[in-house]
Amino acid sequence: MKKIILICLFMFAMLSFSAPERDNRGVLVMEPDEWFQMFGDNAKTNGRCSFIGASIMQLAYTSEGKMKSPLEEVFNNLSAVNAMLYDEGLRHPSGDNSLLFEYYYFKNCRKLTDKDFNLVASPSFKKVFNEIYSTYK
Repeated sequence: MKKIILICLFMFAMLSFSAPERDNRGVLVMEPDEWFQMFGDNAKTNGRCSFIGASIMQLAYTSEGKMKSPLEEVFNNLSAVNAMLYDEGLRHPSGDNSLLFEYYYFKNCRKLTDKDFNLVASPSFKKVFNEIYSTYK
């Protein structure tokens, strides 16, 4: 009887986990906790890693024609993140504080892997993150 209950619990647990997927446009769709895990959010980052990563992803998908997003809105959101980080005392090593979100991501968030890039399926997204990683290494 114990084995049957354990098997049922295991099957229920497996069915309740959703797998990341792409919609018909090729845009990655995940649950909020999956975004947090992918970009490495924790109590210290308070969702900033996911916000920055998702914003870069939105820009990449838009540039590739997979999404129609108002780019000005995304840039304004990233500018607001820059202002918030600046107010908290973060400074960019080059003095160009318009790129604080990149620097913050590099210092505090999870480094994406080839598996992540394959999941996102956006060459532009991969290119931007590779540039970020090579700039701040």
